[in-house]
Order: sequence, then C-alpha cells, then structure tokens
Amino acid sequence: MNKKVLILSAIMFFVFLMPSAALAQDAPSTAESSWGILPSTNKTYENCITELAKSPPNNSTEVLACAIKTGRVHLSMLPYFVGYIIKFLLGIAGLISVLFMVYGGYQWVVAGISEKQDAAKKTIWHALIGFVVVLVSFAVVSLVQTIVTG
Repeated sequence: MNKKVLILSAIMFFVFLMPSAALAQDAPSTAESSWGILPSTNKTYENCITELAKSPPNNSTEVLACAIKTGRVHLSMLPYFVGYIIKFLLGIAGLISVLFMVYGGYQWVVAGISEKQDAAKKTIWHALIGFVVVLVSFAVVSLVQTIVTG
C-alpha cells in the first residue's frame, strides 16, 4: 500500500506542480505579489487613480486591485467584490470536483473487476455533475455581474 501512495504522490507532483514551475514568470518589478485571495496589480498609484476615474471600467479585477491599492473603496464597488469572491469560491469548487474525478479514476483502476468499480463510477459521475453545476454557476454569476455593473 505504501508503494502505491508513493507512486500516486509522485504522479500528482509531476501533474500539478511541475507545469506551474515550468510556466513561472518573472516576479513583478514592484514589491507587489499576485498571490492571495484579493486581486493585486502592478500599476502605479497614479495609474490606479486614472483607472478608477474611468466611467465604465475596463476590467473589474483591475478596478478592485486599484481600489485596494489606493484605499478608495466605495459602496458602488460592492458588486465587483461580491462577484470576485463568488468566482473565487466557484474556482475552488471546480478544483475540488476535478480532484474527486481523479480520486474516482484511482478507485476505478484499483478496484479491478468487483462491486467497488460501481462505487468508483458513481464517484466520477457525481464529480462530473458537480463540475457542470460549477460551470453553469460561473456563467450565471458572470452574466448577473455584467448586467448589474454593465
């Protein structure tokens, strides 16, 4: 059993961590970091002020990042914040459903020909349904955010 866990851990490392290391970009020129829940930007303070002055904002993520950087957060930005947080949580839900698909596939491979194979198929099926629900939810949130803020 330990050998299987070691092999599965190695596969997960190469599948999930190596692409991010291979596609890594140069660090931003400022001390800003793009890691975290809240959006960040590499724009200067002055560029953020002009971004916030635009009547229809070009990019809601840039608006949020500039509002946080400048400290000019207004109640009118609430739809952007709510949409950003909901999209973030839906991204986590999508990641969890994909991980359950991988787990169901692992169960299916290990089960061989037995009744456990049906449980593995059920796990994959439920994860797939969850993924579709997340995609539809993401589309609905994007549409509602466009209507409310557009």
